[in-house]
Amino acid sequence: DGLRSVAAAAVVAYHCQPRAVPGGFLGVDVFFVLSGFLISMLLLRELCATGTLSLSTFYARRVRRLLPHSICVLVVTAIALRLSALEGIEHQMRALVASALYMSNWQQIKDGSNYWLEEVVERSPVKHYWSLSAEEQFYCVCPLALLCLHYALRTAARCAAGGGTGE
Repeated sequence: DGLRSVAAAAVVAYHCQPRAVPGGFLGVDVFFVLSGFLISMLLLRELCATGTLSLSTFYARRVRRLLPHSICVLVVTAIALRLSALEGIEHQMRALVASALYMSNWQQIKDGSNYWLEEVVERSPVKHYWSLSAEEQFYCVCPLALLCLHYALRTAARCAAGGGTGE
């Protein structure tokens, strides 16, 4: 967790002073790798100990950890956008919906957005949700992929040991 905090601090520093911390955005990559490793190890430990994964428990932990804060930010942002007289509010509200569905990264790709070219990017109060969206998409895929791999390997081992149903 300490290294993830350092990675997050590098990203914040980069956004505050990009010239002072060039490459601080690499903290996102470090954060993703560490988070993916930690989540994968947590899942593998459970899979090895029990032979299965409690997907409901896993997803309930993710919801409890992320959803309350995310909803709060999105609701306050939606209210602020509605109270403001900004042009392009429809686009901003679509970005909010995409963020709420953890699909912000795909919405930004669809819109042709380039996160790194700040002068080209349309300003959005939820632009940073691309990383949370990518993380949540990983959380959707990783446990299912591990379960499929576990069952495939278990079936292959059973077949190799002569316990298959082939003949």
